Amino acid sequence: MTLHEIYRRTQGQRPGVRLAVVLLLAGVMIEMIALIVGIAVGVSAGDYFAEAKVTRDAAVAGSGLLSQLGTIGTIKAWLVPLQFVGVAILFASIAAALAAIIKNLQLRAEAFAAALPKLITSDVSGDGAGA
Repeated sequence: MTLHEIYRRTQGQRPGVRLAVVLLLAGVMIEMIALIVGIAVGVSAGDYFAEAKVTRDAAVAGSGLLSQLGTIGTIKAWLVPLQFVGVAILFASIAAALAAIIKNLQLRAEAFAAALPKLITSDVSGDGAGA
């Protein structure tokens, strides 16, 4: 591989890095949404449990207290999987970033291997010192 080919490969977009950034941002957004929803559920649960136990137990079908309890239970059912998906996407972004780093290191090694013979033979001082 020539130095010109290596130079062309180093220029332009790097899809691995872009993928890692997109996954990182998506994971963070999902976790932030889960945090906000979790705070809202916590406030709602606080309002529900602020009522006396007798009042909560005596709530009739269709009352606001039972509706609030159902909402709390329903949101908890999908909030934990949403948090899991957010963390999984964050881990995927780490894997994509590491893959991009490995590709970049391989490209740098190829560039060094291609440039080294030219650097050794281009001794301009003539004394063999090299630098």
